[in-house]
Amino acid sequence: MAHLMHNAIDATTVLSLYGNTSLSGNDIQYFAQNRISFIRALAWNILFQRPSIIIFDHVGPASLLAIIPQLLLKKVIVFLHDEEAWKPVSARHKMGLDKATHLLCNSQYTYQKFIAHNPIYKSKTQVCLLAGIPSSFENNEAIPTPELFKNWFTNTTPYVIFVSRLWKEHRYKGHLELIAAFKILKDKNLNLPLRLAIIGQGDDAAYIQQQLISLKLENNISLFTNVSDDDLSKFYSHSCGLVFPSIREGFGFVFLEAMYFGKPCIGVVDQPAEEIIVPNVSGILMKDNSPQSIVEVLEDIIVDAYKYECMGLEGKKIYEEKFTNKHFQKRFLKCIS
Repeated sequence: MAHLMHNAIDATTVLSLYGNTSLSGNDIQYFAQNRISFIRALAWNILFQRPSIIIFDHVGPASLLAIIPQLLLKKVIVFLHDEEAWKPVSARHKMGLDKATHLLCNSQYTYQKFIAHNPIYKSKTQVCLLAGIPSSFENNEAIPTPELFKNWFTNTTPYVIFVSRLWKEHRYKGHLELIAAFKILKDKNLNLPLRLAIIGQGDDAAYIQQQLISLKLENNISLFTNVSDDDLSKFYSHSCGLVFPSIREGFGFVFLEAMYFGKPCIGVVDQPAEEIIVPNVSGILMKDNSPQSIVEVLEDIIVDAYKYECMGLEGKKIYEEKFTNKHFQKRFLKCIS
C-alpha cells in the first residue's frame, strides 16, 4: 500500500516505522519499530521540510499528528485498512484522524464498517480501491522455473493455490477449512485429480504441516514457506485458480495477483471479494467458507476445468480495465485533489 501511494505522488521522503533496513530501497528510511527515532524523523521533516502532502498508510502512526501543530499541516491523508478501521477509533487514534484532511478506505466494505462506528468522519472519508501487483510479476516469462520447487511443477496433476499470512490469529483466512475440504475430497476419491499449494509464512505453519501429515494429505497438499515474489509468480501462472476463503478481509490483493495471470478467483460473499470478483464471470463467490462449500467449488473445477479457464481470461480483462497500478494512481489522485 505504501509503495502504491509513493509511486502515485512520487514522494520525496518515505519513513517506515515497522520496516527493516535489509529490505529497504535508497529512498526509504526504515526504523524497525524504534518509535523515538521515527517520531524525531517525522517531526524534523514536518518542521523543516514543510511538506505539502503527508500520507500515513495506517491509523496507528497517524496518531503522532497529535503532537504536531495544526498550522504546520497542509494536506494530511490517512489510509484505513481492515480491522483497525472496523471499530470505534480509540482516543489516541482520534487525535490523529481529527487532523487529517482526507481518510481513504481500501474498499466499500471497510468504508461502511468505519462510518457505521465513526459517523463523525463521513464528510472526509472516501473509498479508494486498491490495485496493482508486485513489479517482479511483470517479468514472469523471463524468470526461470525455480529448481527448489521442481518436483511440484513437474507433477502434471493440476493444482489450486492459497496465498496468505499463516498466523494463528488469522485463521479466518480459511486455510484450515480449505484443508478440511481436501480431506473430504480425498475420502471420496483416493486418486484425487487436484492438488493444493498453500503459500505463506507465520506461526500457524507448523500446525498446518501437522494437519497434512495426520490427515494423510501430503501427496495432495504442499505447504511452501520460502517462496519469493519471483517464485510466487510461477506458482500463480501454472495454477488453475486461486481459492481464498477469507471471511475478514479488508480488500484481498491476492485476487488481483491471480487475475493478472488470468486465473479464476474463489472468494466468499459479503466480503470485499464482491468488489473484485464478478460471480460466474471471473470467479465464484461462495455462500460461506465451510469445507462443504469449498468442496462444491473444487469438484466443479475438477469436472469443468474449461469453464474456469474462461473465467480466468475474463478476470484478466477486468484486471486490465480496473485494477492496474495506473488505475489506482488515477483513483488516488482524484480522492486527494
